[in-house]
Amino acid sequence: MCVDGGTLDVAVTLSGVGDLTRGTLFSHVVTKGSTFTEHLHGTERQATAAGSVDGEPIAGTVVIGPVIKRLP
Repeated sequence: MCVDGGTLDVAVTLSGVGDLTRGTLFSHVVTKGSTFTEHLHGTERQATAAGSVDGEPIAGTVVIGPVIKRLP
């Protein structure tokens, strides 16, 4: 069961670091009663994050920042 966890105050700036990585992903999953097909072609790169979440600083955190373009 899902419950409302409330809200967060997020103030973050991401700055791209390093080269872009390009790739393609195709996924097809069949389970009882459902089928999920996904085809992604995208670009990702690392980024540094600076700012705060609910007043707690997160400066210097390195994250992976996908930039994905969904194909029709």
